[in-house]
Amino acid sequence: MKSFVILLLLTSAFVGLLSAADTPEAIAADYRAKASVALESVNMTLEKATLPIIANLVKDGDTVGADQVKTQLKAQQKGESVISPHPKVANLFVLYDSARLKALEPARKSAVARIDALLSSSSGKKLEIVESLVKVRAEIQSGAVADAPSVPSAPPRNFLRKNKIPTRWGYYLSVRYDKRYGTLILKEDGTLSIETASPGVGTWTVTSNPTILAVDIKNADNSPEKTEIVLNGAEAVMKRKSGVRYLKAD
Repeated sequence: MKSFVILLLLTSAFVGLLSAADTPEAIAADYRAKASVALESVNMTLEKATLPIIANLVKDGDTVGADQVKTQLKAQQKGESVISPHPKVANLFVLYDSARLKALEPARKSAVARIDALLSSSSGKKLEIVESLVKVRAEIQSGAVADAPSVPSAPPRNFLRKNKIPTRWGYYLSVRYDKRYGTLILKEDGTLSIETASPGVGTWTVTSNPTILAVDIKNADNSPEKTEIVLNGAEAVMKRKSGVRYLKAD
């Protein structure tokens, strides 16, 4: 009996350690990877069943209908809601929705269990972790599968430190630096985050000029944006779609 109790305690401690080591980003990435594999078969089946319908619409001269079905097919495969499906594929989409949910169930159960475990851990008491988990769970419940972010080439080891580039920057709309709107954070692993009213995450890579970083941003609305950070000691400039942004090292 004593050995059994010890085994239970060790198992509980091991699970607790796993939960503590888990992160919302890891849960989301694992869910997307598993979901993408799970959906390959049902997506291919839907495509094979839909292509003849598209071909027949084209033969009948209904190119508008054919384009509509193609667009709706892509939306269905992404898990997006199709409000008014073309009559030719309406029943097919109903069958697909059912098959999709069934295919996603194992990945969803696994991800939700990890979310619950993380929420029960000490890390799950932190506001930023809870907020991230809310977003991950919303994605899982929606049935949509976000594209996995591309992995950029890693920058040279300790590039920021070796080039004396600050990692934390104040974010301003004016070169006078009179009103701070947020913070931009650079990390040695080649990632960055922009903490403002319109937040974003992204990656940075080196260029032939060590004072210029090439930046790839994913905005809060998932829109991509490519730009550069031009460094000048403790100050920097970044031209964004919404206008020039001025950075000042903290």
